[in-house]
Amino acid sequence: MKKRTLVYLTGIILFALLLRLVFFTGAAPSDDLLYAQFANDISTGTYDTPDDHHATRFGFLYFISFFYTLFGVNDISSALLSLLSSMGGIILIFYFGKEFFDEKVGLMAAFLLSFFPLDVIFSTRLLPDVPAAFFLSLGVFLFLKGEKEKIIAKRNITYIFSGLAMGIAYLIKEIVALIAVFFLVYVLFYRKIKWSYLLLGIGPVLCLLIGLYLFWINTGDPLFGFQSFDSYWDFAINERGSWGRDTFPMLLFHFPHLVVTDFNFGLFYSFIPLAFLYFLYFKKKAAHPFLIWGISLLAYISFGSASITRYAPIPGVSRYLMIVTIPTMLILALFLREKNLAIKKVIMPSILTILLVTSIGLVARLNKYDTGIDAKSFNSLYPYIENSDKKIYTDFRSEIVINYLSGYDKNLILERFNFHCELIGRECEEEDTFVMEFSEIKDSYVIVNPKLIKGILSMKPFIKFPKDIENPPKDWVTVKKLGESSDSTTLYYAP
Repeated sequence: MKKRTLVYLTGIILFALLLRLVFFTGAAPSDDLLYAQFANDISTGTYDTPDDHHATRFGFLYFISFFYTLFGVNDISSALLSLLSSMGGIILIFYFGKEFFDEKVGLMAAFLLSFFPLDVIFSTRLLPDVPAAFFLSLGVFLFLKGEKEKIIAKRNITYIFSGLAMGIAYLIKEIVALIAVFFLVYVLFYRKIKWSYLLLGIGPVLCLLIGLYLFWINTGDPLFGFQSFDSYWDFAINERGSWGRDTFPMLLFHFPHLVVTDFNFGLFYSFIPLAFLYFLYFKKKAAHPFLIWGISLLAYISFGSASITRYAPIPGVSRYLMIVTIPTMLILALFLREKNLAIKKVIMPSILTILLVTSIGLVARLNKYDTGIDAKSFNSLYPYIENSDKKIYTDFRSEIVINYLSGYDKNLILERFNFHCELIGRECEEEDTFVMEFSEIKDSYVIVNPKLIKGILSMKPFIKFPKDIENPPKDWVTVKKLGESSDSTTLYYAP
C-alpha cells in the first residue's frame, strides 16, 4: 500500500469513527433490550434459553456477553461489537476495491461507506445486522480472493476461512444464509464447479454443529433453535401478514420503494441503480461478481420467502439490506472512479457533494431516537427506587428499559401493570396477556412513561393499558417527574 493511500485511509477511518461517536444511537427499547437481557443472562450464568428467536442467536449473544463481563452493562459495551464491525467493514471494503480494482476505488468505497446513513445509525445499535453483514462480507472477500489464487494449497485454506467467516455470520443472524443465492448464481454464471468448493462448507457445518451443541446442553434439544424460529415465523405470518409491506401484489415492490424513500438510505439508491446499469451495459468483467452479489440478494430479499414451507416475505425493514451494502457501495465507487471525462469532472464531484451533505443531515435527524427513559434522566430517578423494598410497577417496555439502565439491578422489585405477548413476538396464552387497573396497586411505586406508551400505541394500537393511565388516582403522590411536559416520565407512590 502506498504511503499516501495509507494516510487517506486513516483519515477516512477517523472521519467515520467521529461520525459514529457524534451520532451515537445507543440501545432502543425494542429488540435491542431483549438481546441485552439474554446476553446479560449468559454473562451472569442465569441464561435458560427462553422460547424467543432473539435468544437463539448465540453468535451475537456470546459476543455481547463477553463485553458485558469486561465492561458491565451500558450503552458503550452494548454498541461495541456493532461499532467494531462497522469500522471493520470500512477497512474491508477498501481491500475489496484494492484487491479487485485499484486503491483509488477502494478509497472511494471506504469514503462512501463512512457516511452511509444506514451504516452510521446502526453502527451503535445493539442489533446483529452490522456484525452479521461484516462477517458475511469477509467470507465473500476470502472466497473471491481464493478464486484468484494460483497456488492450490493457499486457495484451499482461503476457502476454508471463507466458510468459517460465513458460519460465524450465520450464528449471529440467520438471514445471511441467503448468500447461498449468490453462490448459486455465481456458479451458473461462470459455468464452473470445483471440488474444492466443498471446503467452503467446513466452516458453516462446524458453526452449525456448535449451535446444535449449545442448544443441546441448554435445552436438551439440539433442534430447539430451528423450532423456535419456525414457531416465530408462523406467528409472524398469522399476526403480521406481509411484515410491514403492502398487500399482494404490491408487497413485491416494497424494497424498491423503500430504498428511495427510507431516510436510512439517504440518496444513495438514487445513484446505485445507475451504476449497476452502467456496468451491466458495458460488461466490465471485474465488476461481475459484485453485480451478481448485489442483484441476486436484492432480488431474493424483494421477492423471495423467509420460509421454505410457505411463502413468507422478508420483513420490510431497512436493516435487512445490510448484507448488500458492500457490493452496492463498491459498484457505486467503481462508477465514480471511471476515467470517463464527464464522470471524472462533473458527475463524480456532484454526486459526492450531494450524498455527503444530505447523508449527514439525515443522520442527524435519524439520531433523535428517544428510548423513553434515557440514561441521564434515569440517573435522577434511580436513587428513589434503588434501595426500596416496595414493588415498582410499570409497563412492559419501561420495565426492560429500567432493567437495562440499572445494569439489571437484582434489588429492584419490578412488576408489570400490563403485558401482551405480541410485544415479544409469539402466540399468546391467556395468562400472558393482562392489564391491571391502578386502583389495584397499593403501597407501591409506579412509573408511568407516557412517551414510550404513545410510541407503542402508535405501532400496536391493540395493546391495552390501564384505563386511568393518563389520570392516575388523586391520592397518588408524585415522587419525581423527569421534566415539565405532559409526556414526562413520572414516579408515583400509591399509598
